[in-house]
Amino acid sequence: MQLNEKLKEELLGIYKKLNNEGKLLSEDKLRQCYQLFRERFGPEKLLQLDGEALLNTMHGEPMHDNLDFWLEFKDDDELPARFGRIGAAAKFVFGVFRRAQTGEWITAGRGGAKNAIVISV
Repeated sequence: MQLNEKLKEELLGIYKKLNNEGKLLSEDKLRQCYQLFRERFGPEKLLQLDGEALLNTMHGEPMHDNLDFWLEFKDDDELPARFGRIGAAAKFVFGVFRRAQTGEWITAGRGGAKNAIVISV
């Protein structure tokens, strides 16, 4: 048996085990999740936005409804965290964020977070 056949069998065994334990999403649920994500953050949607509306959709308000949150933390019935999560520890991972306390848009300066820069929009 070739290595790739062994690997294929091992992966298939893991898949069957997880599926039997109910730890995998059904194909229908996966399709629903993909469709929902595309409707909210797909290229067609983002191309319709500009300026502050685009910034807010990707990085801003409301905080629990922006792209950053969905990629890092979203885990509910609407979008279970089975797709992998970025789980970033630093807000600068996406290049820009909105500071909750002041509402200012911030980006890292030269040298990273210690040299944060306030951006005007």
